[in-house]
Amino acid sequence: MREGYGLSRGADDPKMAAVRIPPMPVAWTSEVVRELFPVRIGIGRDVDLIRRPSGVALYLRGPQSKMFPATVQGWIDLWRTMAGTTKPDKLQYCRVQVYSAKRAMTSTPFRDAEAALVAEALGRLVLPGLIFLGGHDYGEAMQPDDVVDMRASPHDLVLTSTDTAAALWSVAARRVVEVEASGPGATTAGAFVATTGHGLAGDLLDRYSAQWMTDRFGKKTVATLIRLETDASELFLRSVTETPESAQVALSAVRALARGRPPRGDSETAGPGGTESSPTGAPVASLAGAGATPDDLVSALERLARLRSAGALTETEYELAKAKLLA
Repeated sequence: MREGYGLSRGADDPKMAAVRIPPMPVAWTSEVVRELFPVRIGIGRDVDLIRRPSGVALYLRGPQSKMFPATVQGWIDLWRTMAGTTKPDKLQYCRVQVYSAKRAMTSTPFRDAEAALVAEALGRLVLPGLIFLGGHDYGEAMQPDDVVDMRASPHDLVLTSTDTAAALWSVAARRVVEVEASGPGATTAGAFVATTGHGLAGDLLDRYSAQWMTDRFGKKTVATLIRLETDASELFLRSVTETPESAQVALSAVRALARGRPPRGDSETAGPGGTESSPTGAPVASLAGAGATPDDLVSALERLARLRSAGALTETEYELAKAKLLA
């Protein structure tokens, strides 16, 4: 971490509040761009979102202009750079603007950027910012209206909290029966309608003007229902950033895992020599250890999962216990 205003101070220093990284949007939608960017932090200095041939980028304008990719790490690097070059009061003002914009965008999920980096260790992102609606047999870690990210490891499907990065629900990929996306997709509210015209040319002009104004100022919303069925449960989630078509494409990776064909780049589900894999993804034969049977290991892993769900184990304690069990 770079040295700068407040960065090297202790957590009890009140100025540390000025360098905390604010929540980031789950997706760089047009709604986010309108409400959040540019973020002003002083005269001639602001953060904007621009489109480049290589993709969307975050641009820190001002005397020390710099470009960052519109990714989780890019968001973190931008704020760390600002913390090293901006006075705490100005940076705090900028963060307040981000939180105000977050409150205004009630339909757009946000997530903790640093927690998102931690969550990546649990699996690659499939669908971000899903609002959990309910279902059955999903445990007690999730509640309706919780915002979660869907992640996939080579052998498991995991729902992680966008706020804490904790794994709230997980299932072995081989237990997934079906995943599907449906819904109306993107809709535009506040559309402008042409009502008058002067002949054919005037009517066409009004229509083009109304279409331009709708595209420019109309608020587009997305409502996509995600249904996830396993051999023991059924969960329903809603996405406000993905259309049904894009969600179906993303879920194809989950369907591939459920069929026992991990996406390219992931390790095979079967262990060496075709040995069946455990829910953790490691070959059962290598987990047996000192005389332990596969059933013993599976039971122990399930017991750990129950203790974690009940709050008896923290996420760190759970991971350490599981690693020791599988060693």
